[in-house]
Amino acid sequence: MIKFLMYVVIFFVIGYNYAIITKGTIFDHFLIMLLTLFVIIFLVEWLFSMIRKRKIRKSKVRNQNTQMEENAESAEEQSLVDLMQELKTEFHKTWEIPYKDYHIKIVNQYNEEQLYINDTLVDSRKRTSWYSFLIPFQSLKALIEVDHQPMDIKVKLGGLVSLQCKVYINKKLVFKEKIKYDWLSGTIKEKD
Repeated sequence: MIKFLMYVVIFFVIGYNYAIITKGTIFDHFLIMLLTLFVIIFLVEWLFSMIRKRKIRKSKVRNQNTQMEENAESAEEQSLVDLMQELKTEFHKTWEIPYKDYHIKIVNQYNEEQLYINDTLVDSRKRTSWYSFLIPFQSLKALIEVDHQPMDIKVKLGGLVSLQCKVYINKKLVFKEKIKYDWLSGTIKEKD
């Protein structure tokens, strides 16, 4: 709660002063942008702290009789590593779609999306900074030739609370799958 109040005060001071300076310009709604950024950062931090606390609680219950105080720090560090590994495996998904003489393979990882045509990587998007995770969807593109006609392949991956994969060939939807996760239990809730 203290962290929340600190964020509010800092963003209000920065936003208020910036709004006074930019009044009457296109940037006069910067305070709204800062407050939205604050809420997003706070929610992400809250989500990761909830997941981490749940992992630590489970770890402590399992090892209640054998765990000593000296091992507590190493257990917390290991649980964070385990948490990151679990997140990586949850977001790792592969789709394979046959289309005429082509084999289309789409790989989604927690920080990278890849498009393969006949086992050759043709496009990929890598998330290299924290703010790149704020963009919920990524697009991958490729060009194939069917019956001496060039055809565009466009793959749209991502989502806010679910994982969606849509494949368009010449702007026609040929594949669609949506996976909804239950974030509290860590399982797949629904698959369309």
